[in-house]
Amino acid sequence: MLLGRVVVHHVGIGKVNRNHRPHPVDAVGPPRGLERRRQRIDHYLWDQPTGLYLDYHLTTGQRRPYEFATTFYPLWAGIASEHQAQAVVANLDKFEACGGLRTSTCTSGNQWDDPFGWAPFQLLAVEGLHRYGYRQRAFKLLRGLFEMVQTTPRHRLPEQVCGFERQPGLPPVPFYGSCAPQASASAVVFGMIELLLGLTIDMNPPRIRLQQPVLPSYLPDLQIEHLAVGDQRASLSLWRSSDDGCIHVSGETGHIALVLEE
Repeated sequence: MLLGRVVVHHVGIGKVNRNHRPHPVDAVGPPRGLERRRQRIDHYLWDQPTGLYLDYHLTTGQRRPYEFATTFYPLWAGIASEHQAQAVVANLDKFEACGGLRTSTCTSGNQWDDPFGWAPFQLLAVEGLHRYGYRQRAFKLLRGLFEMVQTTPRHRLPEQVCGFERQPGLPPVPFYGSCAPQASASAVVFGMIELLLGLTIDMNPPRIRLQQPVLPSYLPDLQIEHLAVGDQRASLSLWRSSDDGCIHVSGETGHIALVLEE
């Protein structure tokens, strides 16, 4: 029973609130069907001794003692308790490397093991950490992604990267045979921006909403151009004041309303 597939299935059916602010499920009370699935995920996949979510082997009837980055998926979905989230975060150092997360702690030569990295893993982990209030740990992982994006052709990420020691100014080395660029990896850039800005878009009426936007120290300003809202376009500029650290926003939005919630 693969952890990632189970959690994504849980989210897809239950439509868990993916608000970028911390909203653990047990803090607000999940619908009945979601709670039953969460209990089953806990029963089969949560491993208290290690403080990790693990895959479950259907044949042996036991959890598989294999540390994999999908352990952060339940935090992304908001189905971990505060205690479980704390335990998973305590294991973060096992996965963290320069530039992001290793896919696993096992070095086997397989493309899904250490030292290789996969961009969507990074984003899901960052969103999970941020949701549960571990913002500085989340921003640290985001920094690795931003630095990686700045060195890749046309700022589009490859499917996977090799975990070689970083060379200043050079892009990460793609895994042999990986797609470069790849849609899911390249989309991570937009996910990062959405997370930092608390960005949501309403279509009727057309509206751009920024909920408590954040610009980390390594990203003092941000330009967004040609943001599509239906058949309209908007451009935004955000910058952090050097005096008080406040986030300032300006832009050309035409008939699109811009709502800033601080």
